[in-house]
Amino acid sequence: MVAARFAPCLGVAAIAEQAAAAGKQRLVLPADSDAIILRWDGSAGLGPSSHASVLLLHASGKFSARPLPSNERRRTGSINADALQQLMIWIIDENRFATISAKAILDEIEAIGRSSGRIFALMDGGQTHIAVDLPALRHSVVLPALDAARSLFPEIDALRRLHAIKQGLLDLTDHAR
Repeated sequence: MVAARFAPCLGVAAIAEQAAAAGKQRLVLPADSDAIILRWDGSAGLGPSSHASVLLLHASGKFSARPLPSNERRRTGSINADALQQLMIWIIDENRFATISAKAILDEIEAIGRSSGRIFALMDGGQTHIAVDLPALRHSVVLPALDAARSLFPEIDALRRLHAIKQGLLDLTDHAR
């Protein structure tokens, strides 16, 4: 998947060199390396509820992921400074996270439904909440049934981008131990 390229063992130096060659600007991170700069919370819908964040990413590049069902301990990992920059640039610039609005997505779903007859009515598809907290950007999106919405309405650009971000973050959690 997309975010696999941000894993510490998958050529981060080459990615950083490519970004530098492309003239990509580095993001300013909080001075406090323990500050949480990205939070992904989600519920699984009708499944068992967990109040633990799916992913917490710190300014240092350290991250923690929700425990596996067989364990109570949060899984942890880290990415280096270049990989952290690349991940955040991918989220903020390439996927234009600050322009994603749950209200706009839901309004577009409603408009498409009125014109096409497609219905987006789920009893409980869970909820996705992704938040970025940087000195220059504080933005969050909370959307119900993201995966189902993406399947039913693939033509909605903001929905595709939000889903891509979620999938990239899911790939990052795969590197937590």
